[in-house]
Amino acid sequence: MIESTHAQNSFFGKAYFGSSSAALMTGSDYIGGPSYDVEKFREFGLLFGKELNGKWAVETGVNIAAANVIVRSGPGPEINVTRYKFEMLSFPVIVKYSISSFLYVNGGPLLDIQRSEKSTINQSGIGYLIGIGAQQYFNNVGIYLNPHLKRHAAISFDSSIENLTELGVQLGVAYKF
Repeated sequence: MIESTHAQNSFFGKAYFGSSSAALMTGSDYIGGPSYDVEKFREFGLLFGKELNGKWAVETGVNIAAANVIVRSGPGPEINVTRYKFEMLSFPVIVKYSISSFLYVNGGPLLDIQRSEKSTINQSGIGYLIGIGAQQYFNNVGIYLNPHLKRHAAISFDSSIENLTELGVQLGVAYKF
């Protein structure tokens, strides 16, 4: 009887909203090359997971991210400014280790698919997330806060040398089934 109760609570779902300070890191600095500003980076996601035991869990789901990107051409007679909306889908596979009943560390790979059509950068590829978080459950319903570092296109699907890097936080609710 105890095992079936534990098995019923071993699956969980999460919904979250996040915001990040993001920057586009280039593989090499070009003197006189374009500059990129990433503004208003925000994300929404759904995760589903399974507790493997009292300490370990695995999560997967989908993350939808959007930001405004401003590209400024290098110095010259005219400085051209291009603005566009950046959109990306990420599919994480995250491993979570509970340090205590409310603190955890997490990390894992991200499959990123850029959805922006008009773009001078491509962030489709394999990235990663590492973070530390806090959670509190009240019966089967929980809340959590997950500060994290994400790097997108660490392994790019094309020859892109730019990597979008985020330092952000996710705030969400969780439910244990």
